[in-house]
Amino acid sequence: MNFHKPLYETTTVITLDEFRKLNHALSNRRTMAAVILLIEAVLAGLLIFSIRSHNRSSIQLYVIMLILLPAISWFIPRYMERRMYLANETAHNMVMKTEFYEDHLEQHSLRGHTSVKYTDLQRIIETSTNFYMLVSKTQSIIIVKDHCHPKLIQFIHEMMKPVSGQ
Repeated sequence: MNFHKPLYETTTVITLDEFRKLNHALSNRRTMAAVILLIEAVLAGLLIFSIRSHNRSSIQLYVIMLILLPAISWFIPRYMERRMYLANETAHNMVMKTEFYEDHLEQHSLRGHTSVKYTDLQRIIETSTNFYMLVSKTQSIIIVKDHCHPKLIQFIHEMMKPVSGQ
């Protein structure tokens, strides 16, 4: 426990929406979209071939697959995110208070307390709404920009330089 006054502090509520935003920031959605587009192009080619050969059952199959593939690729990740979030009942709407000090941050919740030196952060990801501070492959700290003082955002940007190698 640190007895010094923090430079900055912020609060984040871990909702399903914030959990989804974290997963989107960490996943490689562009690669997945490219793979889906490639599969769609192959299916479209097979559909054209089936139309030219007048194979009605193949035409129906490829049309159904062309329609279902994007829907399934959208639904499955959202379903899995929701399932993972709901599986951890103690994290539902948990309030996380994060305090920033000169050389480390501390995060407090009803479940406990953690302290992380800035030099131990593996990576910091910035999106239009949040910062994600990766402590390890399985642990990250969510910082909602709307809950931050502008000087805290500037502080995090300065912190990102050594972590991101800028």
